[in-house]
Amino acid sequence: MSFNIPGYYLDQTTGKLFRIAKEGPYSLPELRKKIAAEEKKKQEEEEAKSTKTKRYTPHSYDNVLHYLQQRSLYGSHPTRHSSYLKHNNRELAIVSLLKQLDTTTQIKLDKEYTEYKSTVVATTQNTDGLSHGEVLMTTRSGVLHHLAYQLSPSFQMWGCHAPGFQCQGVTSLHLMDHHHSSYYQTMTGTSGDKVWRYHIPRIAAFSSVPPPQLLLDENGNLKQNIVPFDSFYHDNMDAYGKACNEYKHGKDRLWTSAVNKDKVMLGSDTAIIQLTEGLDHVRSRKIKSAVFAIELPASQPHHAWFGTRNKCINIYDEREKVYHTQFMQTSSISTIKSLDSASRPYQLLSTAFDGSVFIWDIRMPHTNTKAPYRQLRGHVNEYNQNLGMDIDTENKLFMQAGDDGRVRIWSLMEGLGEDPVWTSKQYSHPIPAAKFYIDKQFPAIHESWNDTPYRNHLHQTPGIMLYGVTDNTNRVSIDWLSTLH
Repeated sequence: MSFNIPGYYLDQTTGKLFRIAKEGPYSLPELRKKIAAEEKKKQEEEEAKSTKTKRYTPHSYDNVLHYLQQRSLYGSHPTRHSSYLKHNNRELAIVSLLKQLDTTTQIKLDKEYTEYKSTVVATTQNTDGLSHGEVLMTTRSGVLHHLAYQLSPSFQMWGCHAPGFQCQGVTSLHLMDHHHSSYYQTMTGTSGDKVWRYHIPRIAAFSSVPPPQLLLDENGNLKQNIVPFDSFYHDNMDAYGKACNEYKHGKDRLWTSAVNKDKVMLGSDTAIIQLTEGLDHVRSRKIKSAVFAIELPASQPHHAWFGTRNKCINIYDEREKVYHTQFMQTSSISTIKSLDSASRPYQLLSTAFDGSVFIWDIRMPHTNTKAPYRQLRGHVNEYNQNLGMDIDTENKLFMQAGDDGRVRIWSLMEGLGEDPVWTSKQYSHPIPAAKFYIDKQFPAIHESWNDTPYRNHLHQTPGIMLYGVTDNTNRVSIDWLSTLH
């Protein structure tokens, strides 16, 4: 509506001129009210539109101590968008802290990069949280490192080469609790055309030994290195020398595997194979292309998702005789992970050799194979299969190493965008393995460290561990990156 011509108003909807009346609905005061109402409605529509596309920014913290101060003042932390963040305070706080990750400790290994270029890593944590756990790490020549770590009160690793274990060309590795023993755990892996299982001893925690004798140097400071105490192993060291179970496919290469408490799934050049927990053959299905990735979702006990060289993401149902192609990616599939969580048990994340990262809604019909629910940007890959990755479904985080020597972290929360929330410095070689370490109640102090001088040392999470980091001299290390530095 316009009043450019005296005595008349222009209705911009119809493009016609009308005479202004002295009184009634077309009088000047009433027309001005109508204009004000139209402008207010237009402004509300624009604000509603901008709210739909607005990216939510987490509150920024200088360090962990700043976070604790804000939490004590505000109960959790001050929110900028209370309607959206009502149930996401913790996740946003972690995202903010992860932006400050920096290397605090380096554990130097005894070989050069070529020995760890294709390293495979498996980790497990004890049930009391993330204060300590164990790591298995293979080398190109077939040596197995069995290490333990702790994060509180400071970061240390200890352990040794596993005696008697020699297995070259390991393509997948898993470390799980043993059902019937508190002294042993189960290691399952694939190499060549075989899958094998070992019962290996646990490594004792530092809390069982007087800490000052092990962790303090001559100046009373905490050490930051590997402590190679073989006495932490149990007596049965020959467990590494002979597999307790073994299955040989005998036809072609095994590329990948997935394990849970009930079964083992294998992916080869020509088939997807289901075994029992004890590695007895159950069934197999012939496939058209090599299987590079398998996932066993907790919310689908009878199913397995697998990705193939020919870009397909398929679903295997042990109750059916055939598998079904559900989605198509832009390149060969390198990893598949279920985003099983309380809020999103129906989403699947996949990465491909061209650097694409897609999130799929598995409730979508298989006919719509070209529309991912979401696509994350920034991952770099040019057909490298040995790139570290990890997913923390509880905190909605995804970490992926790139072929460009950088490691990136994305938030899987809605509203934080599709770009990484953190990108590492550029390393001289790609990182072959990476792992999140985020305690449920961070930061915390482990119970066994309540005595002086350890009570003042904060639990150094959230943090990440990078395996196979290479420096300028081609030496390899395990790097601990923490927000507390």
